[in-house]
Amino acid sequence: MLALLLCAAMLFGLMPLAASADTTAKATVPYKIVSKTYTQNDEKSNIHVTIKYPQMTGLANTARQSAIDKLLKDAAMQASEGPVNNGVTVQVTYRVMWQGPRVLSVIFDWYWDSDEGEDPSNNITTLNLDVTNGKRIALTQIAHVDTNLESAIKRGVFNMVYPASDVINDPLAYFDTSVDPYISDCFQSGTSNYGDLSFYFTKNGLALAFCTEHPLGEYMTFAARYTSILPYLVRNNAIWQDFSGVYQK
Repeated sequence: MLALLLCAAMLFGLMPLAASADTTAKATVPYKIVSKTYTQNDEKSNIHVTIKYPQMTGLANTARQSAIDKLLKDAAMQASEGPVNNGVTVQVTYRVMWQGPRVLSVIFDWYWDSDEGEDPSNNITTLNLDVTNGKRIALTQIAHVDTNLESAIKRGVFNMVYPASDVINDPLAYFDTSVDPYISDCFQSGTSNYGDLSFYFTKNGLALAFCTEHPLGEYMTFAARYTSILPYLVRNNAIWQDFSGVYQK
């Protein structure tokens, strides 16, 4: 099974705050996104790998653009890490959820299947980049990730948007340590568990998600509008200038 099946890399699903990629006014975004494709096909071994990934073009700082492009490609290629053995099919696509002058937020959708009898896997990873410095944005840079945030989810400030409610009737039960200790562990202040959590931005809101069992969809996603979670955000981070009503010096 792919390395991405490990819950050490937390995963995110779609949030209904935007049907497609959101961008600021085009005149304010100093770059464009183009699509590239990596393929590996071996009919004899029945190996089929197709990975689509975004690349940046037009940024004035070419060194920073190169650094961003490497991060984008590496994030997509990670979906094929692990056992790409005989009889394996890997497909990766991407969606740009936010493309702004300061923030680029991308979802990588991936599919993995093997003819050795394992169940197919569908999942996602995310990558959020600070365009102004070419570095990853960690959740702890833009939100107070602690037990208060966990409590907000339990109180319904965030709504579960994946999987459907008919799949998980009581999603908040998974925040009981006896049911799934990993979720609560991620919110314990002072640990390093949450420093690299996946998440993504849209025009209006932020999503959080947590690994769960394969029959339940492999991850749960909770989403909220920025206006509903302002107390939980690090609002003096300049990246919030991409989003209306969030940034506060």
